[in-house]
Parts: sequence; structure tokens; C-alpha cells
Amino acid sequence: MPRFSECWRCGNTVGVGIICNLCEVAKYCSEKCQRNDIFRHEAECIPGSILKTCTTCRKSGRDLKACTGCYRAFYCDGNCQRRNWERHKIDCREDKEALEATTQLISAQCYMV
Repeated sequence: MPRFSECWRCGNTVGVGIICNLCEVAKYCSEKCQRNDIFRHEAECIPGSILKTCTTCRKSGRDLKACTGCYRAFYCDGNCQRRNWERHKIDCREDKEALEATTQLISAQCYMV
């Protein structure tokens, strides 16, 4: 369930890569990049592994799947996701664009030091 095609640590393009097994969102090109990013990523990773609520039916659980566009909406299954798509698609696009811009900014600042 990768979010972007770039490594969260170094910004290199990643094919399959290594996905964080807690949040299932962060993606790395190597184990070294994942280890080097552990302290920065921990702040965003741990909240991502907490109990989630389905955006459509409001059921709670840890196994809900995130929207692969924005990773901010969670769904029990494809039916709940389809039922909510008309309402979610505009926010999804805006969230995805903002998230990509923020990630690029953070990556650029990490390498300016």
C-alpha cells in the first residue's frame, strides 16, 4: 500500500521497496534508509497504527484499509469505499496534493542540513 514512488528518507525513486509494517504507509528504498528515518517517522507512524473508524459506516477496528489516494479515510471494505466515493473524491485529491507537497518539502529540508 505504498503512498508515493519515492523513498521517505532519501527521495530516490523506489520500485517495490520496504513498507513500514506498523503504519503500512511509509516506503523506503533500503533497510538503511528505514533505520535512519526511525525517529522522524515514529511521530507519524504510531498514531497511524491506532484503532481506526470506517469513514462510511463508523465501525472501528485496526484492520481497516486506508484510501490509497490520501490515506486519511478508512474503510471496512470496497462496498463502504464505493458508497463514500462521491463525497470523498474532492477532499481526497486535495489531501493527496498537500501531502505530496509536504513530503517533498520535508525531504528537501532534511538534505539541506
